[in-house]
Amino acid sequence: MREPCEVCEWHAELHSGNWLGFGAANEECETCEEHAEMHAAEDGCVGWLFVIGTCTTVLVGASRLFRRR
Repeated sequence: MREPCEVCEWHAELHSGNWLGFGAANEECETCEEHAEMHAAEDGCVGWLFVIGTCTTVLVGASRLFRRR
């Protein structure tokens, strides 16, 4: 497993209150975009599979949460 990335962890904390994707924290973040591209280049397809898997998990979890109401 790769060492923790300080930039990733800092940005995750910065954007953590915005899991629904609304508000100023959802605006494009140039630092995040550039850093994600760097990791994508390091990881190749594995990095994209992780991103897709994470997004799918969040969307499925959110849909289940709203379905209960």
